[in-house]
Amino acid sequence: MIPYPKDQKEAVVRKIRTLLSGPNTPRGAFSQLAKEEQIPKATIYLWKKEVEADLISKDPVKGTPTHTWSSEAKFQVRTCYSSNERVATR
Repeated sequence: MIPYPKDQKEAVVRKIRTLLSGPNTPRGAFSQLAKEEQIPKATIYLWKKEVEADLISKDPVKGTPTHTWSSEAKFQVRTCYSSNERVATR
């Protein structure tokens, strides 16, 4: 893999995070990003996987079996779902 300047990679990773956080990211957005930045699609998708892994590791619930959750995490999930149920039944 070609070594990219640190500032360039950081800028592209910020764009990847923005695309991942957007609920309506269009199809082909990552391919378009690769084209705009003149970076191979494979590199963009590798960086995307790294960002996704980082996001999952920072979330106490995503990607972990429920029996490993802390009591606090379980409580937060219950609170979230119970408040959504009340809204949905009104």
